[in-house]
Parts: sequence; structure tokens; C-alpha cells
Amino acid sequence: MELPPGFRFHPTDEELITHYLSKKVFDDDFTSVAIGEADMNKIEPFDLPSKLGEKEWYFFSMRDKKYPTRMRTNRATVSGYWKATGKDKEIYRELTVALSKIACNRLQKELMEWQMNPPTGFKHKATDNLQRWVIEVNGAPGTPYAGEMYQLQVDFPEHYPMEAPQVIFIPPAPMHPHIYSNGHICLDS
Repeated sequence: MELPPGFRFHPTDEELITHYLSKKVFDDDFTSVAIGEADMNKIEPFDLPSKLGEKEWYFFSMRDKKYPTRMRTNRATVSGYWKATGKDKEIYRELTVALSKIACNRLQKELMEWQMNPPTGFKHKATDNLQRWVIEVNGAPGTPYAGEMYQLQVDFPEHYPMEAPQVIFIPPAPMHPHIYSNGHICLDS
């Protein structure tokens, strides 16, 4: 399927992650008309402009490690290499839905309870956003996580408590079969 004439693909960083990258991570069969798949180690950087004619391109590509036991990415091609440019930046998902009055009242009471009497091993980090909490969790004694401290991000939906909050680990997430490397928690067994 080809893109219609005049179509321009200019997603925000948040849109790329939310609508494309996260879907690809969790579903290998996910495809997009606007984002192709490419083995970047087999394509020379100087060949792309002549093939695409745009200034910015988007591809799904598997990461190739430079060394099997290390995290460095192999950027080499047959006659050159891909150069990483720019600075890394954190990308946040903006919560655009306002809390209902019931949810707001409930969360204010629960936040006060968390601050006055937090569960053992948990600590609420101060934030200005009632809808997004950051919780520090100490690893349980007698487990491989003992002595470690992790952070959870808890996003409350508009109709809380009738809808469950979304909870993810803020990377680095603990190594566990039910926790994805991006911090999302698998609730299926």
C-alpha cells in the first residue's frame, strides 16, 4: 500500500513510542505503512537520501550488538558506519484526561494516607501531579532484590477507582519474568 500524494509523516516522539514502537515491541507482526523495516547494518547511510527523497526517515530495525556480552550497538556497515548524533532525551507521555470529581477526592485521601502511613518498604516521592505518582519500592528481604530500590510510576485514569491505574517500573526495572525491559508489568500468567 502506498502513501497518498501530499502525505507527510511527522509524528512527535510520544506518538512514535505510543502508536508505533511499543506496538512493534509487543507484536512482532505489527506493520505500518509509514514506517518500513530495514537492516541498518546492510544499508549505507549515503544511499538513503537518493532512495527516499525526505530529510527524516523512520524504520523498524533490530539492534545488533557490537559484542555479544555487552550493550554497545554495532553501527558498522560494509563501507562505513552509522554515527549517533544528538543528545538522548527522556520522553514523557502527557496525561490529557482530567480526573473526575470522585477520582480526585479519592486520590487526595489516598495520597494523604500514603504520606502519613506508607506500606512497609514503600515510599511516595513528592510530585505536583495528583494523577501520576512515583513510588519507591525496596526489594523484599530474602529475595534476589533485597537491598535494591526500584521506582514505580502509577498513572490513575479519569474514572479511578472504577478503572485500574497503570503501573510500570521506571527503568532500570528488576530482572523478572513478568517485567518487560521497558518496565511494563505482564499481568498474564
